[in-house]
Amino acid sequence: LFLYIIPYVFLGTDGISSFLAASFMFLIPFSLVYQFMTNKIYNVDFILSRLKYYGILALTPTIILVTVFELMGSPAGDYYYFRLAILMYIIMVAVFYYKEVLDFRFRLKRVSEKFNYQDSIYKFTQLIRDSISLNQVFEELKNTILEVSLVSRAHVYEVSADGSIKLYNGEPVNSFEKVYQKEFRKVTPEIGKIVEFNKGFVMKIGERGGKSFVILCLSKMNTPRLTLEELSWLKTLAFYTNVSIENVMKIEELMSHLEEIKQQESNPVWLKKLMYTIEEKQRSDLARDLHDSVLQDLISLKRQCELFLA
Repeated sequence: LFLYIIPYVFLGTDGISSFLAASFMFLIPFSLVYQFMTNKIYNVDFILSRLKYYGILALTPTIILVTVFELMGSPAGDYYYFRLAILMYIIMVAVFYYKEVLDFRFRLKRVSEKFNYQDSIYKFTQLIRDSISLNQVFEELKNTILEVSLVSRAHVYEVSADGSIKLYNGEPVNSFEKVYQKEFRKVTPEIGKIVEFNKGFVMKIGERGGKSFVILCLSKMNTPRLTLEELSWLKTLAFYTNVSIENVMKIEELMSHLEEIKQQESNPVWLKKLMYTIEEKQRSDLARDLHDSVLQDLISLKRQCELFLA
């Protein structure tokens, strides 16, 4: 392709002989054998399916561009439009391919777009990874839903086992717990359960200690019913949020337990063993560093001094 066909079609020259160019085709079986032996063989079916997808997408802009060039001027030579179509088609396939590569590489840095569900899940998981409180987890969840979906407001409520409902962080907003009390109780049995109504939906995002955390998402106008993709996206966010809630609460319980131990006069046996193990590890690391770095430097300096004296 690169040594014979492309130069012949676009430049009108042979480049090298066809016999010599065809000999490079032996690289195909050799490369496949090498990849198979080193366990680096590519998923050929996946690559061909992606190329087929990009090829179908590239047809429409290629036809449009070739038509525009035809209307703008006369052809410059034989097979002008044929060469132009092939060139445009290759460029469009490459553009679509690299666009997907860049979107995947910069999916965390770029701003989430509407209905961009896959990237929003990845971005959400990266953001809640560093959260140290429930407020941070809930804020990241609300921001993700507001950025991607059609809702304009989101509030997190805490539903007790006795059925009482209250805002989790006591925000100074209008209270909706009385209006949507029935919807709140419908979603409490299952994490990720969603109940829709005219201007939004209610979803359970987690539970802890007999309490359920429910998010209420509202819009200024009547919203269409959630699609299957949106339902799957919201349930995935709910499951990740529930895991993060459990982790944050366990960390808070551990920190409070350590504070209680700290206030006591005597430390427990397990804490003494832990501190002793850490101390011994630090001593071992220090001894290794002294032996590997300082001692070697001293020996080198001693030899240099002996050389200078000699």
